[in-house]
Amino acid sequence: MLNWEWMGRAFNFKLNSMTNDDCNEVLRRIKMSFKKEVGERRNLKIPGGIKFVIQGNDVVMHISSFAVGQNMQEDKASFEGWALVLKRWGNFTNVILSWENPTLETGSPHEGHYHRFLFRVDCFSNHFKSWFVIDQSSQALMSEMKIRGADSFYLNKPSKNRNVSLPHGKNALNIQCAPVQIDHL
Repeated sequence: MLNWEWMGRAFNFKLNSMTNDDCNEVLRRIKMSFKKEVGERRNLKIPGGIKFVIQGNDVVMHISSFAVGQNMQEDKASFEGWALVLKRWGNFTNVILSWENPTLETGSPHEGHYHRFLFRVDCFSNHFKSWFVIDQSSQALMSEMKIRGADSFYLNKPSKNRNVSLPHGKNALNIQCAPVQIDHL
């Protein structure tokens, strides 16, 4: 069990005096572990909206208020991939996620991105609860997640297809939902 009182004090101190030293150490640990096991080097770059704070055998991944309101298909709020890499290749015991509360205009695309971010955090924490922790300061922000109270969920389609040769409208949904047979894993 994590000692939240100690962790909160340590995190607030570290966050206020955060430098790139912890981020550089996290990258060093990941690269070293990967090279040792796989025998190859990989270039990694931490997205601009993410910072790391090492606390003993744990790591806090802090995401800026700007990044949590960005499209989930971009790197700025890509916490899931980083959490898995931190656990596997960084060899951290726990990955603790924290983020800043964004100020978003109601109805803006950024508000939608933020609520998808909260939904993703909730799902990820339910799947990996043995080692993925939502920081105590960010747990209160989870109550803002709108999807909890919704009765129906809808799958929207893109406003613009990227490839014009792909089916449109109803046919697009059929191709996306078609079962796929995987013969190799």
